[in-house]
Amino acid sequence: MRPIFLLAALAACSEGDRYNYEGQQIYDYFPLDGEERSWSYSQDDDSIDYFLYVEMVGPTRTVGDMEVVPLEMTRSKDKALVSTTEWSSDSRNGIIIHSFAVGTEPATAFEPPVVFADAEMAADDTVETVTNAGTFTSTFISLEDCPNHWVPGTETDPWTCAHMKLEGPGLGFEGDYWIAPRYGTALFQRIQDPGKWNLLEAIWEP
Repeated sequence: MRPIFLLAALAACSEGDRYNYEGQQIYDYFPLDGEERSWSYSQDDDSIDYFLYVEMVGPTRTVGDMEVVPLEMTRSKDKALVSTTEWSSDSRNGIIIHSFAVGTEPATAFEPPVVFADAEMAADDTVETVTNAGTFTSTFISLEDCPNHWVPGTETDPWTCAHMKLEGPGLGFEGDYWIAPRYGTALFQRIQDPGKWNLLEAIWEP
């Protein structure tokens, strides 16, 4: 019996090591704290001649033990509202998408909310959410260097991001996101984007 117990113990250690050494606290990569947060982005594809602004707006609301925060995206050239997405991010529930609205259209509230990321994930981990709007699958691809216009970085001092890939029914926010600890999204490319949106500036007020 001793060899069997030894194998079981080794298996448990192996599973624990997977998170001790490879797991990342992904919720840290999508902060929603502070009195004010905003981000501005330019498009890598030269055919797009405007910036995108993302701003944390109020009021927030509480769902269970989650603080749900609306993020509005607007276009620089005409100040048009592109979308409003409700997010939450914490160490218990991970990063959650609660609703999504295109422009001034009514929002789609997801039941259950879409899990963008578990609180802790290892590379290649996936999470699937079956909602009233379709099925979403989110994958933590890996940690990757993510130089951007705001923090170009160098070969010896790169900015490292968690690369998340969100797949779904095609509502418009699915795509690839490179998110950075304490700062949020450094780069993103939605399914409709010709190139990546590249961070120009991030503002935080405590």
